[in-house]
Amino acid sequence: MVMPGGEMRQVLSYRTDGLNVKFGYPLLFWPENIQNVADALSPEFGGEDTVTILGAHGNEHHDEFNAPFIQMNEYLQERYDNVFVATIEGPPGPEEVFPLAQAVGVSKAKFVPLMMVEGDHITNDVMGDDPDSWKNMLGLPATNATGMASNPAVMEIFLKSIENLVSQF
Repeated sequence: MVMPGGEMRQVLSYRTDGLNVKFGYPLLFWPENIQNVADALSPEFGGEDTVTILGAHGNEHHDEFNAPFIQMNEYLQERYDNVFVATIEGPPGPEEVFPLAQAVGVSKAKFVPLMMVEGDHITNDVMGDDPDSWKNMLGLPATNATGMASNPAVMEIFLKSIENLVSQF
């Protein structure tokens, strides 16, 4: 999992019937991971002529689950004028982020998935041909990166979390 959400609540509610079970946390659960993942993804960011939007799934029913994405957006905005985080569901959504991204005055867009794989959301919601795809909403020529599972630096962060969990046994 990338962020805390309903699935995490469900997993934590499972009965363990006396077994020594440890539950790991999502990739963006720890505040330091928010910065570390953003930094690990930075080689994927476009140049000065490109607005980069990190696209996350988000949660439209529980805004608190979007807190890591809001924090990452704030972290990135302190460092870059042309890099933003937007979620497909909930804040920070395209209606909030895209006007800021368009105001940067660049000629291209690059979408970087804040998802483990480049799946349906990136293919259709972000890069699709429908008028409401992110690419078309921005109105700029656009490319996209692969999912985070293809990024060795992100996977290193993820594996460290697993190693820390396993060391508790």
